[in-house]
Amino acid sequence: MLASETMPLVAERFDLVVLGGGSAARDGANMAMRDYDARVALVERVRWGGSCPNVACSPTKAYLVAAELAHDLNSRAPVIGIETGPARVDLARVRAWKESLKKTQEQWVRDLEGAGLATFSEQATFTGPHTLRVGERELEADRILIATGSRTAVPPVEGIDEIDWLDHVSALDLTEVPRSLLVVGCGAVGLEFGQMFARFGAQVRLVDASERIAPLADGEASATLAAALHDEGIELAANVLVQRVRQDGDEVTATIAPRDGSEPYERRAERVLLASGRVPNVEELGLEAAGVETTKSGITVDDHLRTSAPGIWAARPCPRRGAVGGCASRCPAASPSTAVAAAGRSSERCARAHCVARFASRPAPRACCLRSVSTAPRMAQRSRSSRRPGCRRGSSSCPPATSTD
Repeated sequence: MLASETMPLVAERFDLVVLGGGSAARDGANMAMRDYDARVALVERVRWGGSCPNVACSPTKAYLVAAELAHDLNSRAPVIGIETGPARVDLARVRAWKESLKKTQEQWVRDLEGAGLATFSEQATFTGPHTLRVGERELEADRILIATGSRTAVPPVEGIDEIDWLDHVSALDLTEVPRSLLVVGCGAVGLEFGQMFARFGAQVRLVDASERIAPLADGEASATLAAALHDEGIELAANVLVQRVRQDGDEVTATIAPRDGSEPYERRAERVLLASGRVPNVEELGLEAAGVETTKSGITVDDHLRTSAPGIWAARPCPRRGAVGGCASRCPAASPSTAVAAAGRSSERCARAHCVARFASRPAPRACCLRSVSTAPRMAQRSRSSRRPGCRRGSSSCPPATSTD
């Protein structure tokens, strides 16, 4: 037996350990270091920088720019007397351009370490209330922030595991535009990717279990967007469920069941893109060893964003109170005065969260949550919640509002 197999690990001590490398994680780490002179460790397993600059906000906007340019050339140029011929999208070159805009993983690590943060590119697993196994190391801290984000939820559709489905990450790595695309989900991601690939040249069908597309928006804005998508040749089917899918040659056949009880029908598409929800990245954290309570929605937190374990906080999105189940960098939920707090700076769909590991006497203040869907027309929504910072309880200063441009 090797000596290294019998020697106990020597824990490396930090004031704060942050799990995750996204916006909430980085801002929390930076604030703790800058304002409280804390020694901070960042642990990220997959993607330094998080989703927004790597696979979500920024790359998606690059694709949307390319799609809009192609659409304008094909639909508007002839109207004003400019003869260009049909614009065709070389998706491999669009992807290469998108990749050129991104910071490399090596540069992310250099920048974070240059700022004074310790970085660990490993999976972190709790071994106790204040200790973590990170690769071959053990880290210890009195305060730990969980900001591990989320991933695409796979709906309970028969046969879904037997097809090569896409999501917002893998769709950005395609090098050829699919002939046809079935998008499951008509929220922000589904709508943006549906219109984007339609403008690239795919035949697109959007389906959703809700009674209308963009269910978080008001009815008038949803109807305006639906009419615009229909005018571009995009098929919409709301109030339906995808019952099953099966691979049929080089296409996927989907059985779609209307929720009103009418007969199911089949539709075929070359590819299927899932955009019907998110699930938290918490399964491999070993939360039970730290005494952190969870539900199927994620980590349970209180108004201070404290978990059930003393000294452990979790960043959360603002749409729901009580469980951390989504991408905190998209929608902040508290303020820097709390133990783990988020005060948002909106950038298109992505609002950056600011977190600091510090005991506090006040709960997270309330806020307006800003959402936007980068379709054409663009949809923006300001919603009010008694648990979001900036809105006083019962105040009419920030009423719910939705608009399209």
